[in-house]
Amino acid sequence: MEKDVGLMRGRKLKRLINKRVLEHSIQNCNSMSESSRYLDLSYNTFKKYCKRYDLWIEENINQSGKGIKKSRVIKSIKDN
Repeated sequence: MEKDVGLMRGRKLKRLINKRVLEHSIQNCNSMSESSRYLDLSYNTFKKYCKRYDLWIEENINQSGKGIKKSRVIKSIKDN
């Protein structure tokens, strides 16, 4: 009996993440959270894969957010 490749224990498999893809995203992004968004993974899943391949480095976390452009909404006030 042939298994459905897209299902595993009732869950849909999106894709497999390998070490090379993780290294590429970490090098190209300013923080680990930005890397997880770059790969379209949740932060917890990204963290799990990084720890599995020994890529989770505390200096890449960037808690202060330096170098990351923040989107801000500026509202103009109209004078009557």
